[in-house]
Amino acid sequence: MSKFDNQILAVKASKIARTLDSALLGKGFAKFGSTGKYDEIVEQATTGRRGDLEENPEFKQIIPYLVLQDDQGRILYYTRAVGTGEQRLHHKLSIGVGGHVEIEDIDDAEETIMHALKREVREEIGEGIEISEPEALGIIYRDDTPVDQVHIGVLFLAQITSGNIDPDPEAIAEAKLVSPEEFGAMMTSGNYDPETWTKIAWEYLQQN
Repeated sequence: MSKFDNQILAVKASKIARTLDSALLGKGFAKFGSTGKYDEIVEQATTGRRGDLEENPEFKQIIPYLVLQDDQGRILYYTRAVGTGEQRLHHKLSIGVGGHVEIEDIDDAEETIMHALKREVREEIGEGIEISEPEALGIIYRDDTPVDQVHIGVLFLAQITSGNIDPDPEAIAEAKLVSPEEFGAMMTSGNYDPETWTKIAWEYLQQN
């Protein structure tokens, strides 16, 4: 079965606008504490065929977006391999591990997202990686690009507690831990093309 036939979680864009502060959404990021928790969005979600949802901006597919650090404060960045995942994001620089919430992940609102996060970490970064309990930071919401128009991100932060990074070469072209200073230099060098969500997440992490 094609990945586009998978049943995934999505929520109507109009419901998100009512749930979150429109002023914050205009900036691309709604911090938790100033707005409702992500479970309020998950509770309003429905499931649908991924291929149909990718072409329907009336719905936002919910994507957990997890930033990982090690005990030295280094940040994991990666680029996606060609031929897998979201083709519109190939070669782009990313610090967000995550993907679609699939029907197998569905539990109560909070556990649904956690199941999806842990599955994506295992699939993309390595079966042996253990992480701390992810901290929910906020909602990423933009309409700048065709990808943004049909996705909403839930930003998390967690620490790698054990295991070695062993990415799936069919999904990840490159993955590396670098210091915040190194990553900041990469972001401003002009040699990399960061994802929109990575720009938003990085700006938030620098300020908090």
